[in-house]
Amino acid sequence: MPESEYLYPDIRLWIFDFDGTLVDLGVDWVEVRTDMRQYLKGKYSKELDFTSLEGGWREARLVIGEQVSKELTVILSSFESQAALLAKPLRGLETARKLSVGRQVAILSSNLSETVNSVLQHMDGTFFHPVLGRNLVDEVKPEPSGLLKLLDLAHVGKDSAIMVGDRDVDEAAANRAGVAFLHIDELNRLANNKG
Repeated sequence: MPESEYLYPDIRLWIFDFDGTLVDLGVDWVEVRTDMRQYLKGKYSKELDFTSLEGGWREARLVIGEQVSKELTVILSSFESQAALLAKPLRGLETARKLSVGRQVAILSSNLSETVNSVLQHMDGTFFHPVLGRNLVDEVKPEPSGLLKLLDLAHVGKDSAIMVGDRDVDEAAANRAGVAFLHIDELNRLANNKG
């Protein structure tokens, strides 16, 4: 039995958040939201609330229409592609690597899939499958649709999966999907204190 299987032996699918859990992407999210808000104000004369990226994006789709997602994705991609060059691995990446022996590990991220895959290739993190970014799901976390899509793709039931993340939206998505949640700090602690 691989050494990682002592942790939650009934879990077949480990679903990880990306930024803040596996890597430090280092995106300046305040600047991203500011650029998006200014872009929408200039092009559509709409002053939208971008207190949170997810909330602002959702409001833009409601007020302007679905087509605005492509425009916002271009802005996000610009920031994320620059940050990807400087991304730093976190302890969670090594923990996930250990868990991947004999188990399936996947990623559900609010970042773009292209960003996640680019960073993972440079960090020898190609053992994650599937990888779903915001551009491959109907709604980002805290909505549960991405988690439910991963369960379907992996042919795994809710009781055999766990979501690992670092933010409240990760836990909220897990709760809404009916999937167990584990904070990355707790997982790292458990992985280092194995019996």
